[in-house]
Amino acid sequence: MKNILNVLKKRNFLSLFTAQFLGAFNDNVFRIFLLSFITYSLSSIENSHKEFVANIAIGLFMLPFFLFSAMAGEIADKYQKPLLIKIIKAGEIFVMALAFVGFASSNVAFLMLVLFLMGTQSAFFGPLKYSILPEILDKKEYILGNGIIEAGTFVSILLGTILGGVFASIYGGGHISIYIIAVVLIVIAGLGFGASYFMKDCSETNDDAKIEYNFIKSTIINMKFAKQSDTIFLTILGISWFWLVGAVLMSKMPSLASDVIGGNAGVFVLLLAIFSLGIGVGSMLCQLVLKGEVSAKYVPLSALLMTLFLFDLSNASFGYRGEAIDKENLKTIFMFLSDFRGFRVCFDLFMLACMGGLFVVPLNTILQAKSKEKDRSKVIATNNIINALFMVVGSIFTVVLSIFHFSIPFVIMVLAAVNLFVSFYICLILPFSLFKIFAKSILKVIYKVEVIGVENYKKYGKSVIIANHQSFLDAILLGAFLPGRPTFAINTYMAEHPFLKPLLKLVDIVPIDPTKPMATKTLVDAVNDGKTVVIFPEGRITTTGALMKIYDGVGMVVDKTKASIIPIRISGAEFSAFARFRKKLDFNPSSKITLTVLPPRKIAIDENVKGKARRLAYKNEIYNIMSSMMFETSNYNMDLFKSLINARNLFGGKYDILEDITRKTVNYDKFVMGSFVLGKQISKECKDEQNIGLMMPNLNVHLILFFGMQAYKKTPAMINFSSGLTNILSMVASAKIKTIYTLRQFVETAKLHEVI
Repeated sequence: MKNILNVLKKRNFLSLFTAQFLGAFNDNVFRIFLLSFITYSLSSIENSHKEFVANIAIGLFMLPFFLFSAMAGEIADKYQKPLLIKIIKAGEIFVMALAFVGFASSNVAFLMLVLFLMGTQSAFFGPLKYSILPEILDKKEYILGNGIIEAGTFVSILLGTILGGVFASIYGGGHISIYIIAVVLIVIAGLGFGASYFMKDCSETNDDAKIEYNFIKSTIINMKFAKQSDTIFLTILGISWFWLVGAVLMSKMPSLASDVIGGNAGVFVLLLAIFSLGIGVGSMLCQLVLKGEVSAKYVPLSALLMTLFLFDLSNASFGYRGEAIDKENLKTIFMFLSDFRGFRVCFDLFMLACMGGLFVVPLNTILQAKSKEKDRSKVIATNNIINALFMVVGSIFTVVLSIFHFSIPFVIMVLAAVNLFVSFYICLILPFSLFKIFAKSILKVIYKVEVIGVENYKKYGKSVIIANHQSFLDAILLGAFLPGRPTFAINTYMAEHPFLKPLLKLVDIVPIDPTKPMATKTLVDAVNDGKTVVIFPEGRITTTGALMKIYDGVGMVVDKTKASIIPIRISGAEFSAFARFRKKLDFNPSSKITLTVLPPRKIAIDENVKGKARRLAYKNEIYNIMSSMMFETSNYNMDLFKSLINARNLFGGKYDILEDITRKTVNYDKFVMGSFVLGKQISKECKDEQNIGLMMPNLNVHLILFFGMQAYKKTPAMINFSSGLTNILSMVASAKIKTIYTLRQFVETAKLHEVI
């Protein structure tokens, strides 16, 4: 909430937000009133033609985006954006005045012209709205700013939808004059202009920019311009697909409410309100899940979930088949919601829209962040052109299906089927994003993965991540939980492992043979290209839980690239079913996995050190960093007895840990119990003594006594009985020992009577 308030405090953003909010509100009051007016109040058009007219209305509103967006983008790049916004908002007042004339005369053709002019005004406003955001917000505020704009837009759509529906309802009942409606539309347009008036100049003019007034030629130029960057072009296609789905659903909403559900104008307004609210919620959800990161990682999942809810919406709509519709007594909102089918339709619409918001806001942000400042308006304009093209295609699609009398539930099902193919395509071009979401979710549930020090993972120019290698999960763990998309250096043997091979296709890898120094050249090239490379210096998975042999390949990469090193400690994975150390145990310890990211470090080796000596020096430095990492991320302040208890909790009380020369074994439970019993007895007997001597043979009881003293904060002094009486006396005197514990049988067997 604090971040939202900070963004809204910015004068230009608040003015833009208010102008956009009021403009979208006005558009929807007019459009919803117009659609309801055509569907429910206009008697000059036959009922069989009303759906066709509604589709034409949607198409006419979108047509100016296709015709004029290219020119609008060029104008936005050339002149001061705040000034242009003021001019466009002033034009909205004139358009609303024309709307009054159309409604007063019930002239459908004139109203369609007004709708076209509204689309034209929006087409010129669109490139300004999105291209000015990066100029008035910090980069870390892009996601939040776009989310606020989208959420505000759809809240205004919701409110405009409600007011437009209310106007349609009371106008149809003869309880309101068209003059009152016209005054409201004009006043709202005036308030939008007033909000834009407070915007300060914030962008520079570009006198070199040329405006192509031939809209066909400028559209073709802009379409070619967008294809120069695959990222921008694919992002535009994704945004355009969202608007196609939205256009189809919006055009079918009146008929879904009246002809399928059998609802009145209030049901129609309710469906539109739920759809608008869902997109607003999804837009704000982006900030929560992305935390300001400009990323498309949730786009594939959102697309798949959109498909799911589209299919269910279709099935829910099919549930109304065979039900007779009484045109004289249409269902009210209460009657609609009193049926489970109504709740199901509402839920599917809301979740579909929510996933749509989560789908489109990151794409809009990527479009702004990836485009150059001088061309940003042109990119946004190109986006609007292709958006409009897709929406017109969507309108044509619905018109064609209507001509052939396909039912609305069937149309939604066809849309769901096509969306499924689009989702699969998105998953193919963004496999890492989908992998990251599912891998992160599954690993958190199974291993309760925790990441510590993620703030240390920043872009420090060239950087190499080094991590200890504990299991086959290590690369998946780092890929799922680290920000961005790192590149992994994988042992060639590991890269061919049957379990890992299909998973590694989802991430960027560089197979490396640690025994061949020249193989590191590929890694050097990757680091120099700006990729963050993850290397496991051990070259193989640990079999002991501790560090294995460190190879010198990492040092060579760091030496050639002068990259920073980011150490990451993986702990707990050695006990997973995917580790080699785990295979030495006859049970599965319960352990969570922790990733600890340490601050980046630099290695500086004297340039006079050459050849083999230089490689050895880097290898030693890498080993020192790894050893230091293992130490720093361990709880080295923990006492020995606490470590014993932790080990018992990890491995289980029945696990055998001791076996002496007599072949007697002791498990954790017996060991801990014996330590408490003997430690308590010694503590009573030596109440005022701190240092206590132990002269014991190598039997289990020796260690039990040792840990028993640790449990009761006594210091055990280990006395070597074979060092001779003189040395033993010296030890006792130095440690100020008053009491020594030993075994009678040990004294007898070792003939220590004289020493005792």
